[in-house]
Amino acid sequence: MVSVPAYFLTEVVQETGKTSEKKEKEELGDKAPPKQVPKTIESMRVFEETMVDPGDREVQHDEDHDEMAPYFKREVAPKVLITHSNRTVWRIRKFLRELRSTIPSSKVFRRKNIRLKRVIQQAISKDYTHVIVLHHDKTVPNGLIISQLPNGPTAHFRISNVRIRKEIKRCGLHTYHKPEVVLNNFGTRLGHRVGRLFATMFEQDPEFVGRQVVTFHNQRDYIFFRRHRYVFKKNMRVALQELGPRFTLKLRSLQKGTFDTKYGEYEFVHKKSVSRVHDGCIPGTKGFIPGTEGCIPGTKGFIPGTKDFIPGSEGCIHGTGCILVQKGISLKEECILDRNIYLWYRRYCVVLLDKDVQSTVFV
Repeated sequence: MVSVPAYFLTEVVQETGKTSEKKEKEELGDKAPPKQVPKTIESMRVFEETMVDPGDREVQHDEDHDEMAPYFKREVAPKVLITHSNRTVWRIRKFLRELRSTIPSSKVFRRKNIRLKRVIQQAISKDYTHVIVLHHDKTVPNGLIISQLPNGPTAHFRISNVRIRKEIKRCGLHTYHKPEVVLNNFGTRLGHRVGRLFATMFEQDPEFVGRQVVTFHNQRDYIFFRRHRYVFKKNMRVALQELGPRFTLKLRSLQKGTFDTKYGEYEFVHKKSVSRVHDGCIPGTKGFIPGTEGCIPGTKGFIPGTKDFIPGSEGCIHGTGCILVQKGISLKEECILDRNIYLWYRRYCVVLLDKDVQSTVFV
């Protein structure tokens, strides 16, 4: 008796199942049930209200008269200055050199201790059109600023998942040809602004001889950067070879004009999703977390960063009947010696008002 491998049986079952489905569709013809679409994160995503129709006249009018219009009319050629923060290491310097090779009309400048506003002023005087500033923590890049000169806008990104050419498998050798630029899924009004800002850093006449493509792919507000070379094979087949570097961007803010943290006007600021606090108490907890005796775990009765009470609660934790009274060390003995009535911590006495205890005792 001959034994048959299990994986072979599963493949046979799958093939027979597919052939039977095809026969059923051919027999039913137009009455065949529609093909089921797989449920993915992108297919189940809620429709974005700010999506823009490419043929919208209002959007076209705005883009024809904004700060980036001269680049697309070929009235201005891009000239990019790339700089960094102080004390860079070899990995950061390597990433900057690879970023310079990606943008042909760019130059790396050692910033040293020069302030960023002064760098921008010097770049404007030398006819630079963009300034790219890379921030990093030791060997890990964590921030990227792209400022268009002289009128803006300025975009601040959080950069992550940085891989230089040495860290990419089967990475090819790059050339200094002008690449083609692909912008994918920049469909909202904000996406149009950010996508056009990326496009203005590259020249509008790519050199197709180099067969190099720079891709900015936006997916769920994360921008993936890739650089490839397409290679033609036999039978009209095309393959892609990654050239590096690769990284991911997350937009933190978009500001009008050049870099100005104090008086700048922001078009967009990313806000973190924070759980709402209603009337000074945590929703659904009646003023305290169950099982903690009225205190948040690890805080000993005080909420960090709120000056010892929840904002909007006038010094008391809403729904618990507690008041916070600042006392001296000498008043420690005057507190009621009952664990269920007060909580003593450092120089603050938290008193739980009971029916038998008057509030005038500590006021």
